[in-house]
Amino acid sequence: MQYKVGDKVKVRNDLEVHKVYNSVVFTEKMKKFKGKTVTISRVTRYNDYLIQEDGENFAYSSIMLELKQT
Repeated sequence: MQYKVGDKVKVRNDLEVHKVYNSVVFTEKMKKFKGKTVTISRVTRYNDYLIQEDGENFAYSSIMLELKQT
């Protein structure tokens, strides 16, 4: 597990819709979070991440995210 609940991360800006990242598909509805800072709200049993800002609707793999630099 790379990130933990409460971590502030950035959704990578270079993600492509319909492309698979570590078995997670980046969807059209996830696109609005590209480049945004979001908060990890839950880690799934598959070590994917749910974020607070989208109401935990979509899973993000670790390679879709970057640790927010302070």
